[in-house]
Amino acid sequence: MNLWQQALGKANHAPRCGAKTRKPERSPCESPAMPNGRCRMHGGKSPGAPKGLRHGRYAHGYYTQESKRTRSYIKALIQQSK
Repeated sequence: MNLWQQALGKANHAPRCGAKTRKPERSPCESPAMPNGRCRMHGGKSPGAPKGLRHGRYAHGYYTQESKRTRSYIKALIQQSK
């Protein structure tokens, strides 16, 4: 058996993505899944842009999760004091 035939056999037995497609019958995607359980189209490799200072467009941090939590906590304190 050739090397490519072995690889093809492994690919055919790999777990499938299973994401619902836009076809009218909403059939599941049949592409092989990556370790995260989805194929490269439905659960791609990228986890998103880097967070915080590592992001190229980071300017001031007003909209970071930490500053949003801080503002909501302060807002709750103000509401309680009224």
